[in-house]
Amino acid sequence: MAEIVRHYFEAFNAKDIPAMLACLSPDVAHHVNEGDVRIGKDAFAAFCDHMSACYDETLEDMVIFDAPERGRAAAEYMVRGRYIGTDAGLPEARGQRYLLPAGSFFDLAKGRITRATTRYNLSDWLRQVSCSVALEFRRLTGSALEAAIEDIACLRIAVFRDWPYLYDGDLAYERRYLAPYVSSDGAVVVGAYNGHRLVGAATGAPLSDHAEDFAAAFAQSAIDLDTVFYCAESVLLHPWRGQGAGHRFFDLREAHARRMGFHRICFCSVIRPEDHPLKPDTYQPLDRFWQGRGYRPLPGVTASFSWKDVGDAEETKKPLQFWMRDL
Repeated sequence: MAEIVRHYFEAFNAKDIPAMLACLSPDVAHHVNEGDVRIGKDAFAAFCDHMSACYDETLEDMVIFDAPERGRAAAEYMVRGRYIGTDAGLPEARGQRYLLPAGSFFDLAKGRITRATTRYNLSDWLRQVSCSVALEFRRLTGSALEAAIEDIACLRIAVFRDWPYLYDGDLAYERRYLAPYVSSDGAVVVGAYNGHRLVGAATGAPLSDHAEDFAAAFAQSAIDLDTVFYCAESVLLHPWRGQGAGHRFFDLREAHARRMGFHRICFCSVIRPEDHPLKPDTYQPLDRFWQGRGYRPLPGVTASFSWKDVGDAEETKKPLQFWMRDL
């Protein structure tokens, strides 16, 4: 059963509607994310024609599951798309790009799909295509990364000056800190651009590259550092927040870690006292965002780093909690 589903998605990515139709039973029931159930191949073909006029999509990072004894299958994947033609009742299409988690569910009989159901978060898609300020995400390597180091350093200083890091940054330190990313084969740096301006960045590297810093944190755990990829930071200037960049930063780093063969991925977040005098009344922690992406705090796995807080004369140590998920 997984094979017919695989053929169906291969035909989708090839934009081969006849090949998709060949995977369906004549009376297939098509349950779309929004709208009525469509019955039959003709209705399915009409839907595909409409989608092709409005959306240019490719499905990536797919995992297919099947339960042949129940006549069912499912798939989880990422939809990478461009909104190319205005769809009725939706925002105007201007070629906006989006990256959207989605899933499909199938009933199968006699080697054909009898039911196809698609589910995704429409609010997430609307948020991405409705942004008044478009962002382009680029993987930075080689000379492009070297040229961006100064801008990334300035971003880190600007963003981490805010709560909860309160980092009184130093440009010379930032240059030294970022230099290994230029030479590392396993590292990844993702830049978020508004036109030619770098407004955000996310970095990651094998956790073993940071063994000296994190060995003590993982000493009492059974986790092999060589199996873990580390997401070092995500920084984005305020005007471009709330447009899905946080998800894109994680999506791209997680995809890089999978390609590199890592089984786990982690990051760490600073722990501040709840009654800290500089904590803003409006502060919303990111725990729910991280949990929604499958990350969980690792009990007892904390690191300790020192930096100078804004307004302080000397550096002080801060604990950082590790969060992890399987890939």
